Amino acid sequence: MPHVIVGYGQFRGYRLAELPEAVLHELAARYPVEVDNQFRPDYDDLYITLAIQAEILRRTRGGAQEKRIPSLRELALEIVATGYQQASKTYHPDGKGHHEAQLRLTQARDQLREHASNLPDEGDDQDVTAIPAPAAPPTKRARPAQNDFEEGITDDDVPF
Repeated sequence: MPHVIVGYGQFRGYRLAELPEAVLHELAARYPVEVDNQFRPDYDDLYITLAIQAEILRRTRGGAQEKRIPSLRELALEIVATGYQQASKTYHPDGKGHHEAQLRLTQARDQLREHASNLPDEGDDQDVTAIPAPAAPPTKRARPAQNDFEEGITDDDVPF
């Protein structure tokens, strides 16, 4: 059965069970259970709505927010970053290292990052429905400047 993850922002890639309570309720407000007769949601919207409501119900029955489980891609990128930092302590010229060794280390890090970026991520899975970012609110247009005269008054009505 597919599961739902957040597809944007600070909690990108998080499953609903891993979200803080406030974020979960914000999503519930975006995906309400009650809809008017004019609204025709698509399958993904209905699925996301049901998943959010199921998670809220689970938590009201005593379930807790689950700890975040990083994806393979996130873990690989973290390993590369941490390994690079540790190796730089040995090979950086400011320490006891050599400039050429640091350059090679940087090249190795860049290649490993590229390979790690190709690892599958939660959002790449076909059994995952990602919650899209909220639509941007419509921009307010500046109102045209209104003159101090009432409609219907012309220059001919002014006595000077």
